[in-house]
Amino acid sequence: MFVVPVVVGGPDAVAGWYVAHRTNSISILEGRIMIALIITATAHIYAWLHWLNPVNHLVDAARHRPRWWYAPIALAVSAICWTGALMITGMVVDGYPKWWYLVWFWFLWNGLKTLLLVPFSLCWLIKAKIVDALQRRCQTAGYAA
Repeated sequence: MFVVPVVVGGPDAVAGWYVAHRTNSISILEGRIMIALIITATAHIYAWLHWLNPVNHLVDAARHRPRWWYAPIALAVSAICWTGALMITGMVVDGYPKWWYLVWFWFLWNGLKTLLLVPFSLCWLIKAKIVDALQRRCQTAGYAA
């Protein structure tokens, strides 16, 4: 509802103002604000879910600070997740509620993610070792790296 000034009074005229009711269409500015709010809410939800999941911290650590022991840890976490998914499958078959499949999907997703993390973390480790070796070689040869 918005208010517009009135030259001639009408049935809804109140002290020289006419109260007009808008149709269901929205303006361009309101549409942009709505899209901005949706994008902001999506970004905040994504960041919160990313922070909430401990496997994401393992993936970030393996990507940004490669160490040799990330691959075995990722393999162990993957085995734990797959075992959890199998246990939940048995629970649901035995009569537990169907919403346990959401937890099952979380276990399955994290198991797959950490299983794929093993070769990637090894590749990132090899890349980091090669870059370190090249930097040391340039420093000992007197080149600026």
